[in-house]
Amino acid sequence: MYFLVKARTLLLIVLFAAATPHAEQTPERRKNSAMLAPRARAESDNRHATSSVLMSSDDRLLVVSAALGRQVSRSKPDCSHLVHEIYSRAGFPYRYSSSSDLYSGLNEFQRVTTPQVADLIVWPGHVGIIVSPAQHSFYSSLRSRVGVDFYDSSYWRGRGRPRFYRYVKRTLMAESSKRDQSVEDIGAEEKSDSSTVLETANFSIMDTLAVDSMRLSPEQIRNAFLKLSNDYGDSLRTQDLSKLRVPLVVFDQIKVERLKVKGKKGTVDIRIDGPLTFSDGQLDQKNRHDRQRWTINNHDQTTWQLDLPKAVIYISRDDAARLFAQQLARITDGTHDESPGLKLEKAELARTLDVLLAE
Repeated sequence: MYFLVKARTLLLIVLFAAATPHAEQTPERRKNSAMLAPRARAESDNRHATSSVLMSSDDRLLVVSAALGRQVSRSKPDCSHLVHEIYSRAGFPYRYSSSSDLYSGLNEFQRVTTPQVADLIVWPGHVGIIVSPAQHSFYSSLRSRVGVDFYDSSYWRGRGRPRFYRYVKRTLMAESSKRDQSVEDIGAEEKSDSSTVLETANFSIMDTLAVDSMRLSPEQIRNAFLKLSNDYGDSLRTQDLSKLRVPLVVFDQIKVERLKVKGKKGTVDIRIDGPLTFSDGQLDQKNRHDRQRWTINNHDQTTWQLDLPKAVIYISRDDAARLFAQQLARITDGTHDESPGLKLEKAELARTLDVLLAE
């Protein structure tokens, strides 16, 4: 999925938080860490005292944004390299490990019983990243593509019971003041070359929908609407969603309830169900159940023209989740801008993404 109130609350987006139980720690440990002699471990701890903390809601947001906002490449990485790339891009590095090693457990991850967004889901031989626990969905390198699948499907159930792991952040507690100053200086001077400049959203909105057919059918109308929605999704990839000049309506499904044609004219009754509307950078979370009547005209013998609602963009939930994740990743990745305006924009984008992934 855009939550606010104080400055810190704006950053601690309630994304994926709320009613998720605390994770339980697994008794499993890596054998090599258990083999450390107590004296050697004590000396190491004295030199580098560390604290460990599980991922926050902000952290999980960064991971899922890095996943859904990932640029499509010609080559398809294997699942373990894909997960390693996404975690590294989000700022949570760990040594590369195969899915079999991840299944056995790493020091950088803690096994949990109840998954949250951005946790690892691992089978022997495959790994992915949880997108929505409520939908049992995860992101991974699949057979023919990189994308989202559902781990409660018959195929994944047939792979056996998966294990869930949560990233453990480790922070050095004691460092020399000289090193701290050096890190601060580097951070202040660091500039990102990977950021993408978003264009101000300004493109034409279709007010008619053309359907090529000798004999118009409800399925043809529905397919033409879905194609238009996909085209909007492609056009919006480089646009600044916070500056959209028209409402963006996210839908779950569209249904042609009634089609009436007489001669060269007619009407079609449409129902569009969706979870939210995004307009002027603000989220309207009210569920929409729009019923509309579109007029139909026979443009020529093989083309029908449907009149659409004025100045509205309709886009599917899946496309919307990718778009908002991509924009959030762009404005978060490599930027040190902590201005109130950018904080508000991040919070609203996160809130929207949370709604899109929650159901």
